[in-house]
Amino acid sequence: MDQIIAGLRSDDDLAPGRPDRLVVDLAAIRANLRAIRAAVGGETKIFAPLKANAYGFGLVRVGKALEAEGIDALSVVDAVDAIHLRDAGVRIPILVSRSGFTAWGVELARKANLTLIGRAKGSRFIVLAGAERIVYDADARAVVEEGRSRKASVDADNS
Repeated sequence: MDQIIAGLRSDDDLAPGRPDRLVVDLAAIRANLRAIRAAVGGETKIFAPLKANAYGFGLVRVGKALEAEGIDALSVVDAVDAIHLRDAGVRIPILVSRSGFTAWGVELARKANLTLIGRAKGSRFIVLAGAERIVYDADARAVVEEGRSRKASVDADNS
């Protein structure tokens, strides 16, 4: 099925006999990705934010449709959403963006091959990608990796 159809709760006084429906056209979502890819070119990486159950459109079905269409990565806010995607067979990179994360979240990310990113303090970000730990300080424009400093290749003003 190429559509997600969900019944929406309606107030019978406002629409008697007219149940509301939400139809999500996965073909349109795939077409939108193709249009974005054409506009930005093949060298630009495209991440699709799928927070809040893909904004209510169906996390797994939308994630799998985008993966099949060639999206570079997905982004979620909740590690549990990332695990649902992995359990459903999604294998492209998944970024879990949190204001902070727990030891449980770090272990889960390592096991499921997820990337965690969180704001540590002010403009400092911590990124955990598998076993690697990277701290990015936007003010100093420096990255600290396993205790060593190196110049950041990402300009904080353009990120």
